[in-house]
Amino acid sequence: MDKLIMVMNGKGGVGKDSVCAVLAKHFKTQNDSSVDPFREITRAWGWDGKTRDNKWRKLMVDLKQLAIDYSDFPANYIMGKIREFMASDKQVFFTHIREAAEIEKFISRAKAEFGDRARVRSVLVRRGAIEGKVFGNAADDNVNEYAYDWIYDNDGTLENLDADFMKAFSEWK
Repeated sequence: MDKLIMVMNGKGGVGKDSVCAVLAKHFKTQNDSSVDPFREITRAWGWDGKTRDNKWRKLMVDLKQLAIDYSDFPANYIMGKIREFMASDKQVFFTHIREAAEIEKFISRAKAEFGDRARVRSVLVRRGAIEGKVFGNAADDNVNEYAYDWIYDNDGTLENLDADFMKAFSEWK
């Protein structure tokens, strides 16, 4: 398999990490989010590393937006992680980016830098029970504002996720 860079998106709780874990069973993967550095900041402020309530989600969105406005740090951070991935033997890189403008910026930069050495695709993971939920932050509430390459409806059971997602993935390739 060639190198594949997948921009993962979807509202909180739709199963993005579960989908990534499925591919990790079949390929050598790397999984980084544009908000990973901000998780460390919120841990220093008292976040327990587990609770992902609406207040915490909004804090993450706000911190990320400040960093985008100040220095484009989130995109630069992920591009650094992609360079590490490209130099490794890993096959699939997942990056979690929520904002449509940031997805577009990242995909444009990745295609320009890596050209034919990697396929870059955007993936929206949806789950019917979550789709109508309002989180109160632009990142979660506006995930449908981008035209994704692939959409995966994660409405099955956890027991069937591996087979179901791998079937969809094989059709996308």
